[in-house]
Amino acid sequence: MVTSIARQAVIIKSGTGNSIILGNYECAYALGLLSKTASIPEDDSYQDMRQWYGDVMDRLDGFASDDARLMETIRMMKAYEPQEKVDGQMRELYHMGLEENRMWQM
Repeated sequence: MVTSIARQAVIIKSGTGNSIILGNYECAYALGLLSKTASIPEDDSYQDMRQWYGDVMDRLDGFASDDARLMETIRMMKAYEPQEKVDGQMRELYHMGLEENRMWQM
């Protein structure tokens, strides 16, 4: 349940233009989604979300797309400050983002 809510939150927020990422669950899904889109190699071995977030966001430096929702997701992620905690549901959300086939659909 938490995973589907976090996924839906990112999808909805990416279309609004004025939202923010509110927690590590949303962040984890967005990390997977952004990693897939930017062809960043899969890596869910992190024990600290701050490091995981930093590594993915560093690889996105200079990334550009014509997809407004994707760019809004990057904007939201740049404004987010993750907490250290990483758990199994965050790893599941990351993989959901990596495997997303229905981009921006609930």
